[in-house]
Amino acid sequence: MEELSIKEKESKEKKLDSDDEIEEENKEENTNVEEISSNYENAKVHSPPSYLREALEWIATEKEKYEKFEAGLGAIENTVLRCMVAIVVGQPSQLAPYLAEAIFDRNIAVKQRYLITTVLVNAAKELAGVDQSAEKTMVNPYKEYDVMKPETSKGRDISLLIRILYTACELLTLAENSPSIIRITLSLTSSVESLRYHDDSSVREVVVAAYFAAATVLPEQCFIKANH
Repeated sequence: MEELSIKEKESKEKKLDSDDEIEEENKEENTNVEEISSNYENAKVHSPPSYLREALEWIATEKEKYEKFEAGLGAIENTVLRCMVAIVVGQPSQLAPYLAEAIFDRNIAVKQRYLITTVLVNAAKELAGVDQSAEKTMVNPYKEYDVMKPETSKGRDISLLIRILYTACELLTLAENSPSIIRITLSLTSSVESLRYHDDSSVREVVVAAYFAAATVLPEQCFIKANH
């Protein structure tokens, strides 16, 4: 009996030691998870550089510090975007049609065509007098209106089509006070008419958005005449 009691005691001690080890491992894992989460949060909130020279320096010297490198790269992209927008605002009648045609040029990279749509929208906002002072940076040209599609030629074409149509909807909304609003609206609605029964549901959703934008900007008199 005494021998059995000793064995039971040793078994209990081993179990306690095992529980202590598991608890210690859990503490270490929780600590690692907290550190990773903390680093991720810090990376997301890193403040951008104040000057372009500083941004260039970050890109050249801070490649190991991802959050600073990303902040520097974002600042440069935003600066380039602002310059492009300013140029279009300065000469809209000459540059806007040229850029609109470039969107459909297959010799231009898809990302650059996405960038063009963003430039057109932001330039239209400035010309329409939309207050953008609350925005620290302009809209990311590679994320706005993006719809995830398979990495195939057809998938990329559909994503770009959706991007273009949403851009057209926003440009129509911004042109609400234009004397040519009826002509612009008819141009958009006639362009999307053949897409109403498109196989892709995302395209059909954009068509609905286009008709909604048209109904929003057209004067009430247009609907009265149509009903008569």
